[in-house]
Amino acid sequence: MSGLNLTRNQGATSAFFALLASSVVLMAGCANMTSTATSAVSPQAQGVSISGHLHGGNQPVAFATVTLNFAGQSRSATASTVAATTTTADDNAGSFSFIIGTPGTSYPNTGNTFSCPTNGSDPVVYLKAVGGNTLNTHSSSVNNSAAVFLAPLGLCSQISNSQFVDLSEVSTVATIAAMQQYFFPSTDTFAADGIGFAKTAITNSAALVSTMVDLSNGTARSTLTQSGGADSAPLNYMLSKGVSSVSATATIPAAKINTIANIISACVNNASSSATACSALFSFAAPPNPTFTSLPPGTTLSAATDVAQAAYYMLTNPTDSTSTNLSNLYNLAPAVGAPYQPTLASAPSDWTIGIKYSSTSTCGTSSGAFLGSPTGLSIDPGGNVWIANNQSTGNLAALTATGAPATCLYLSGGASSTVVDDKDNIWVNSGTTSVFRYSPSSFSTLTLTTPDVPLALAADGLDNIYYSTATSHSLYLLTAAAAPGATNTLASILVASNIGSANQIFPDSLGEIWSTTGTGSVNQTAVTFTSGAFSSSATHSYTVTGSTNGIQVSNNLSGNTSVYVLSSQGDITQLSGTGSTFATVSGFPFSGSGLQTPSALALDGALNSWAANTVADPTSGTFGVVEATNGAAALSPTAGFLNSDLTTASSMVIDQSGNVWIANGNNIEELVGAAVPMYQPYAIGLTNNRFQTQP
Repeated sequence: MSGLNLTRNQGATSAFFALLASSVVLMAGCANMTSTATSAVSPQAQGVSISGHLHGGNQPVAFATVTLNFAGQSRSATASTVAATTTTADDNAGSFSFIIGTPGTSYPNTGNTFSCPTNGSDPVVYLKAVGGNTLNTHSSSVNNSAAVFLAPLGLCSQISNSQFVDLSEVSTVATIAAMQQYFFPSTDTFAADGIGFAKTAITNSAALVSTMVDLSNGTARSTLTQSGGADSAPLNYMLSKGVSSVSATATIPAAKINTIANIISACVNNASSSATACSALFSFAAPPNPTFTSLPPGTTLSAATDVAQAAYYMLTNPTDSTSTNLSNLYNLAPAVGAPYQPTLASAPSDWTIGIKYSSTSTCGTSSGAFLGSPTGLSIDPGGNVWIANNQSTGNLAALTATGAPATCLYLSGGASSTVVDDKDNIWVNSGTTSVFRYSPSSFSTLTLTTPDVPLALAADGLDNIYYSTATSHSLYLLTAAAAPGATNTLASILVASNIGSANQIFPDSLGEIWSTTGTGSVNQTAVTFTSGAFSSSATHSYTVTGSTNGIQVSNNLSGNTSVYVLSSQGDITQLSGTGSTFATVSGFPFSGSGLQTPSALALDGALNSWAANTVADPTSGTFGVVEATNGAAALSPTAGFLNSDLTTASSMVIDQSGNVWIANGNNIEELVGAAVPMYQPYAIGLTNNRFQTQP
């Protein structure tokens, strides 16, 4: 199809970043960012101090070099800026501190004095400590260069008065886990584009660290309960709605975080990087294939030379390439007297970090559950997760990127699908003949009465909204003339009939709509516009194996359209082609890594496929999340990435930070930083010519 004018939605994008810049709270949860104070101050206020301790295992680290760094404003290993430098004291605590000086001075400032940039860039700030005496022998001649520690402070503008940070192996593991997609192992630095969605993504990643770890004492959390704010409280991208009495609890795998921390502590607590434990760590922590990561094309990875690199390799290659490597790494942790507790009782199948979000709160005019049979996940420009609760009293709900309640709104029960359009509106279906449009910046709601019960929703980046129907198996269109600014009841146009049970629909970059059928085929509906108005459509069908229940679309490297199809039979098929000529790509269908009646499919920014099982692995009895490359090679272990919390996955989406979000039972699961970041929302990606790419 041709003739579509994909232009950038400047108005919506400008409004989003204006709200972001003016927010009092960037994300619910940022208030927990390493601060022991009760109020934030302007970064220009001189004399504000940041202090902390540094310890490796149970030992204070003296004579280490600590830098305060501004995350790079471009995607480069050398883009990060050292803003100030100090050295840990030999005082049995590894003490250090930084002080804010005169604004606008050059970098690095003198010694431990720094100031935030005056050019409006407001970078993410993080601490890095390198080397030092990790043996507590009070000798400056001992320097273990393999000892590298990390922790984020958040945006420079939000650094708090008398902020205190305890740098440890735990803070390092959590920081790399959350921020791994913006980490450069060659320099142990963080960087992302300093504007747009990448800036939002790295900011959200830094904030997520404090969901997992109490940075004021350097220990992993097992749970964290966060409460929603009052209506109209400014959040990232949206306003809080209906959650003043709602809370959500994050359950964090402290034992796994501690186990990784204990493993790298075996290297840290030595006199030098050449110690046997360090050599073993660097040997067993196998680098990932950089092609399947967020690292720039052409990157090569060699063996780790410090513990931060080793932790990055463990988290980006969570199976360590072989079960032997993984087992050997696990055995590096002290069997007795490990510094961080609790720990895993046996070696895991992988090192992925999974957080479970649950809630017992009710909300909305229906008094339905905040999380009640959640499904239909989507991501907005601020990285917030939108949820369609499928209960009869189900609400439209949202979690912030750090897992705090942000929205609870009853529109109609039985919803199963949400989508974010290119004007930042949230569309949600219902169990009745209605589709709703909710504007999170104004609390306004618009209702469309549909000719049949809506099943799935999609937005094409041209202000058009599509929906499939459950009974008539048809595809309908809300035209660009009706959707973006309408204040009255919307009207829809029948685009195609007899397309099957389309429980998922997805637009490609040409404006064509792909849909599952519930049988062994998928449909492609080519929609034609003339002078900006709907003209006609034609549907083509392609045969695949099994009953189709998930679909994703992207552009591949050759310029063709690639269609990824999930079958409940237990495989992923990739079709590639142009026009109405598509064929199965060589090597597919993929059925490895223990696909067991999968029900959810997502693509990440490297076009790796992710799927969640609804049937337990027969050996482990647990439910796996499967990852495969664009070339049909498994990246997950035999039974998938295992998570004991997973049981009945119904929807999956990957955000701008690389977090994998899964609707599961009455909970939301998050695999932290495990995927290559995806430009979100999809509709704005289409509008901005960034469809299915990294931010």
